[in-house]
Amino acid sequence: MLKTLETCFLALFAHHADAVTLYDADGHIAVQNAASERLRTMASWDKVVESAAFQETLAEAYRGKQGAFELAVPSSEGELRLRVDIAPVIYEGNVLGVSEIARDQRVRLAEEEREQLNADFPSRLVFYDRVGQLLLAMRRDGRLFALHTLTLQTQKILAPDLRQQLEQAFLHRLRQVFRAHDTVTCIGADFVVIQPEINDLLEIQALVRRVMMLLQAPIQLDREVYEVSVMIGSAIASRRTMSVDDLLAEAELALSRQRIALEK
Repeated sequence: MLKTLETCFLALFAHHADAVTLYDADGHIAVQNAASERLRTMASWDKVVESAAFQETLAEAYRGKQGAFELAVPSSEGELRLRVDIAPVIYEGNVLGVSEIARDQRVRLAEEEREQLNADFPSRLVFYDRVGQLLLAMRRDGRLFALHTLTLQTQKILAPDLRQQLEQAFLHRLRQVFRAHDTVTCIGADFVVIQPEINDLLEIQALVRRVMMLLQAPIQLDREVYEVSVMIGSAIASRRTMSVDDLLAEAELALSRQRIALEK
């Protein structure tokens, strides 16, 4: 049964932004997603495992009770403010294992601040509706469209309020760079663009090259100039595309490949 759960786990959480881990009945890691692997590499994960909060919450989960705790952990990217949720995996009354979801609270706060700042951009609900309409049009008329996921990076870690201003400036730059009828918004921690009326892959590649060149330009805030870099993952809808989440996962996978290539 646990093997079946592992298969379902990978289908649901392989490209999830949160670090998700599944433990077996003996407390060993059965399966984990890429975000979990990254978190354990960059953070002092031993401090989490050795903490009293982790041990107590894990023990309670194996007794059938879910719980959560927060902990500050040093990492290669500065201190992380982790929230860790641990819950039992129960089948027919038996605890087969335990699931763990870890997330940097700074990411959650940044997402909330971005949503408050960007009320003039399409909401997640509007975004999903637009992509859904494009999927219907593609299946009916064969009209292709693309979805891009973009990540903004800076050369140094910025204070939250400054990072917020930089992302706001970047969002407005996205609107200027892409076409007037393209949709620009935020989904989670990433920027997302929908491009309807695409003819073929070559058009996508040419457009991405032009966009990347324009987006890499420094951003000026007041009197300071900030160097930025951008990574972009693209997905083209096809008749095999079943949902919006399929496209997002495909674009995120392309983005992850870029990250891995840069790390080598």
